Amino acid sequence: MVLKKAIDHYFELAHVVEQTRQQLNPEEYHHLKIEGFLKNPGQELRQLCHFTGMPDQGDYVEACISILYGKPRQSRWKISWPGNLIEQGREQIPKYPCLRGYEFS
Repeated sequence: MVLKKAIDHYFELAHVVEQTRQQLNPEEYHHLKIEGFLKNPGQELRQLCHFTGMPDQGDYVEACISILYGKPRQSRWKISWPGNLIEQGREQIPKYPCLRGYEFS
């Protein structure tokens, strides 16, 4: 089943993110959630640029903001999810701090 493989792969990636985060010092890891980025794009992008050591590029931040979409896309609603896969997602999400605040509703 393609959807099952995609879900498994997603959580494998979440596991890798958590393993990597645990190996880094806090100043070596920047956690960015799309919802926060879209809510305060200028502030979030400036923080990201600062984190990466990218110098202020004048109108760069404003140019980036101008091409953003207004809210996160919820592509998961484009297909019908079997109940067992919804439950798998609900069980897996709490295991990963990088997914904190997300839910499958």
